[in-house]
Amino acid sequence: MSTELTILVPAFQDPPAILRRKIDTVRAQAPVTELVMVDMSPTPALAPLLEDDDRARYVHSPDSGGVAHSRNRLAREALTRHVVYLDSDAFVEPGWLDALSERIAEPDVAVVGARILPEWERPPGRLMTTVTASDWLSLYDLGNRPLDVPLIIGTSYAVDLELAPNPPFDESLGRRPGWPLAMEENRLCETVRANGHRVVYEPRAVVRHHIPADRASWRWMWRRAHTAGRETRAAGRSEPLPARRLGVRDRAFQAAVALPFFTGMARRPSERPR
Repeated sequence: MSTELTILVPAFQDPPAILRRKIDTVRAQAPVTELVMVDMSPTPALAPLLEDDDRARYVHSPDSGGVAHSRNRLAREALTRHVVYLDSDAFVEPGWLDALSERIAEPDVAVVGARILPEWERPPGRLMTTVTASDWLSLYDLGNRPLDVPLIIGTSYAVDLELAPNPPFDESLGRRPGWPLAMEENRLCETVRANGHRVVYEPRAVVRHHIPADRASWRWMWRRAHTAGRETRAAGRSEPLPARRLGVRDRAFQAAVALPFFTGMARRPSERPR
């Protein structure tokens, strides 16, 4: 590995079986300095998952103000300059950590996004695998070539904390009780790029994101479309990701979610983040 990494995992009432499998896939990687889990659950029920691992540390944080707050807490807990955030429902494939480590060690790279592929709980409908649906399911597949990108998807990414803001995440933009929008990673990428650093996509770092059956449904997608409309209004115009061509199925999906999306966009400006 090119550099030492601390793996940072935010958790909240996750199924222990999913977390246990995720931890096992991480342990199969090259050695890391430490895995730190910040658990926002009301009780420390997930603590036993890490108690037999001297390379892991559990932090119970039931008073967390939301996902961005917990990610900032994780950054403060890290023992290394370079860290990797990994969602609690993501499973990593061999070579994931080495690939992230090599890229984040480059002197001008501040954020490295992993390639995020789905692991479906049940087979999805054809429109659920389109570009927009994949974005809303926190997937990130831009192909087999490394690319400079304007932003990453939050399921798995590496950060150079010395090149990031302090704290890395704007907590007013992160998902929290009563506020479903999640834009803190977008702001992080915007900030480091404005400071002259790079955000890159690394396809060798592969993660499988567990997609529960209910998320591959129109009911869930319509709710997500409404939230995406609110995020779009709050964020304004953003730079598109490269290497993405929309076909007939993509346009059909967009038509199916247009009403809740534009209803979300019409929400009053006073409902933007503080």
